[in-house]
Amino acid sequence: MSEKSTFEQIIDSAVLPNPTEKTEKTDRKIITPDEQRQELAQIARLISKGHAGYTLWDKETTDKFETAIVELYNNISEPLDLKNARKDGFYNKVDAALQTLPDEHLKVSPGKGNLIPREPNPTEVGKNSCDQEKPWEIKLSENGKSSILAINDLGSTGPKDWIELRNQVRNTLFNEDGTEKVDSLIIDVRSNPGGPSIPYELIGQMLYGNEVAPFEKMSYRDTPENDYLRCANGEMSVEEYTQRQKGHKYTGKLVTVCDYSDHEQEFPPFANGGFKRPVTLLTNRETASAGESLCQYLKGHPGLTIAGENTSGCYAENSGDCVRNQFDYGIKIATGHCFVKEGHSCERTGFAVDFKTKGQDALKAVTENQSEINAAAQKRLDAYIPPQTTNNRNDRLAFNDMMFIRELNKGNVKKEDIQNLFRMLYPGKEKKFDTLISSKPNKESLQTKITKNARKSSSEVCSIITQTKNRER
Repeated sequence: MSEKSTFEQIIDSAVLPNPTEKTEKTDRKIITPDEQRQELAQIARLISKGHAGYTLWDKETTDKFETAIVELYNNISEPLDLKNARKDGFYNKVDAALQTLPDEHLKVSPGKGNLIPREPNPTEVGKNSCDQEKPWEIKLSENGKSSILAINDLGSTGPKDWIELRNQVRNTLFNEDGTEKVDSLIIDVRSNPGGPSIPYELIGQMLYGNEVAPFEKMSYRDTPENDYLRCANGEMSVEEYTQRQKGHKYTGKLVTVCDYSDHEQEFPPFANGGFKRPVTLLTNRETASAGESLCQYLKGHPGLTIAGENTSGCYAENSGDCVRNQFDYGIKIATGHCFVKEGHSCERTGFAVDFKTKGQDALKAVTENQSEINAAAQKRLDAYIPPQTTNNRNDRLAFNDMMFIRELNKGNVKKEDIQNLFRMLYPGKEKKFDTLISSKPNKESLQTKITKNARKSSSEVCSIITQTKNRER
């Protein structure tokens, strides 16, 4: 190409494939110059026009990204390997351009959801105390007065494991009458990379004694490209997508889809039990995505202390599956932006700690200072006065409900199978499933897809749900 293209010209040249059609994969390991330009144009358009947080970043940041895309696009001259050991394959170059943006989930994902590894940011407060062969481990402190729950990595676990984890934690912390067995709890999520967020939500609810809030609110971007991403992910049904493409007047503004801003009034701590003792959460800069969730889920717990070092800050930009192409790699582009507190974002800065332990293992430091930490936490617990009146709402869309909506929209499982799973995870909320979740997909379209498949067993349902990445977030 002799004539240089601008960023606007590049994205205007992009033609997006049908988001609902299965892409035929190629076995070729080489990508031609024309294919490179097509891929870059599509990626640049979906990010700049569809990424939920793109308009929230400062111009200097987005200019760096657009410049990186323009330079990459205009210097395409020969076929490239998709990936090679010298890090100069095509999607290695794409991933380098993505690193200019403050979205830690925005990565290239080659085959089966694996992300390209990036240079680690070494922790200065030690790593998770859990046996590395186990997803989690529960033990007592040396003095027998505290429980230590170390959650290593739940990425390969499924719903049955999440329920087992919830049961083990409950049996460890509570007597049959709901009173506490131990004086305090330490939760170790250092170096926890994320995965499904539901198990963290279940633990958060148990300790908080009520519904938990994963953020203040989540918003999507009202653009055709964001609709495209949400349809490809299953967050929006094909029918809704088609209707919006025909008649919706896009504003380009952020539209709130999940709102937890009144959470503390609607769902105050300890309204339904809870762990009314000090809780210390250990984090480090390798605590990411769903691994960071307990920082947010337990923020309203009066007895919470976060210790160690700031988390990685891989939290504010949320997406479901990658949008994949014929070369079997995808880009994890955020469909929703999460506002953590008062409109602020923790992306790349992480959740702050109350007790810094730089240069010392966080568990050791907390154990040595347990009396002081617990005494301060107990003062906050004693001073907590629940609100006089509450409005317990169970009729609004929650963040993790998106997982069930995606599976229904994609026709991956039968409605009754996923409904049974919802009941197991959230007992007593059948009405919410019927009114907010099963009503989302187009029933006729869903049924057509379902009848093409044999009935799936509960274990298969668990396997399918496990593959859905919430907070991977």
